[in-house]
Amino acid sequence: MACVPTPDDRTARFAGPVDPCRAELLGVSQPALPSDLDGELWEPGPYPVWNTHPGPGCNDNPRVPLAATRTVTAVTGHDAPLEYRDLQLYITYPAQTDPSFTGAADVAEGPFGVIVFAHANNDSVCEIFESYYSLHDHWASWGWVVASADGTPFNCDRGSRENIELRAQGMVAAVETLRTLNEDPDSRFHQRLDLARIVLAGHSRGGGAAFIAARELEHSLGVITLQGIDLAAFGFGTGTATRLPTLGVTAGNDVDLHYPRVEPMEDRLGGPYAWVNINGGTHAYTADTVPDEFDDRPGLSRNNQHDLTELFTTAFLLDLTGDPRGASVLYSLEGATLARTVAGHGVYHRWHDGRDALWIDRFDRDDPAINDLGGVIVADGFERQTETYTYRPESDDSVSVRGRWGTSTSLLLSSVAPASYTTRIDVDGPRDVSSTPLLTFRAKGPDFGAAAPVTVVFEHENGDYAVPVTQTHRGPLPLANRFQQVEVPVPLAHVRLRAIRLEITGGTVMVDDLRLTRR
Repeated sequence: MACVPTPDDRTARFAGPVDPCRAELLGVSQPALPSDLDGELWEPGPYPVWNTHPGPGCNDNPRVPLAATRTVTAVTGHDAPLEYRDLQLYITYPAQTDPSFTGAADVAEGPFGVIVFAHANNDSVCEIFESYYSLHDHWASWGWVVASADGTPFNCDRGSRENIELRAQGMVAAVETLRTLNEDPDSRFHQRLDLARIVLAGHSRGGGAAFIAARELEHSLGVITLQGIDLAAFGFGTGTATRLPTLGVTAGNDVDLHYPRVEPMEDRLGGPYAWVNINGGTHAYTADTVPDEFDDRPGLSRNNQHDLTELFTTAFLLDLTGDPRGASVLYSLEGATLARTVAGHGVYHRWHDGRDALWIDRFDRDDPAINDLGGVIVADGFERQTETYTYRPESDDSVSVRGRWGTSTSLLLSSVAPASYTTRIDVDGPRDVSSTPLLTFRAKGPDFGAAAPVTVVFEHENGDYAVPVTQTHRGPLPLANRFQQVEVPVPLAHVRLRAIRLEITGGTVMVDDLRLTRR
């Protein structure tokens, strides 16, 4: 197992000569920094950063008065109720100056939006709530206060619905503690927090807890789930996870949440979302000091995974505040292209930006011969099928993490010869799609075997117009293994459509979320 740095090692990130424990709260307000955040999204923002536990011997983490009771199986085999109180809250924040040079640890003039973070489970190191300092420093440098909720009492423990609920309770209780600090004239955070702007974020089990906490907090802006668990796997059902804007990030070489175990979460999101898979990423690399699994085989460096996580999460935060740079990364092919520039490594990236769209088929209807518009579907040369993503449950125990199925359906096009799939959209005559002139869908090649070349044919009043789906439309990566966004412009001269046809010449391709939209 990899060596785990001690909490003291994180002080090495401070550039200045001042001992971290010598930094003090001076109670002096400096002029606010310029509000425009115009740097590269994966690089630090304009604010210096500090936190409530910068070094050994100077822990000023607030305490969250959480009282939670759970039942665990002790070594004796008997169930025992245990109570946990006064969990810590590790807070990272924009500072007025760099305390490692000035010695002044005061919070910059706000108020700042708040990110409440829940960490992952780890079976060998239970106390890891301060182990995401690179990511939290980055968010704080872009003008957010980040509060990491201590889930140590719930760590090194079996996965269960109750385990996730306890983490979510800690996040909700953290917001109440932040509210108290914001109203306390003696607190460094007095009037520095904007608790009408809350983002819930988490890693692994913490990513699942973020969805649960978001339901409890009325001022939630969105959810960030980093290698987050599928809530259905913990007994929360398969209903919509949230209608809030959501960013989901998975890791291509994750041995904790194997593909496609968590992919169905994407299909249960009811609001705008971006979903990013970091190729070669691992579960542990999201944090700074969480140890690798013995069978981890990372395909990129931890720093590169951090850069990519910071790129997309910062874009998400900007989008929540109305900055158009966020949307350009989250909801276009620019995100995947920029990722390769940033880290020299690719991502699979797909999205639904929440704008008006004409949904043709989500491929989840009971009748596979009719699309979402009521149009007839004709399959020629293959038998139309659906692919179900599942993982095999090892127990029927309703509490067990392995006792639930995660499912999703997609169109599977597979043939050794030329074949086509035609879905009609002219239920009431030719449909004018001039307001939605972009055909969008998710697609992936097979995990094994040849990926089918695809041609999109627009059937319109005056004939057909064929567009090969080339690398240009797919983005910068080959189409295989994971879903990737596909965008095909509808030729402006052919916007009165009767049907859309997908043609393959042999091989396999899977398609989902077929819709007409606009940029």
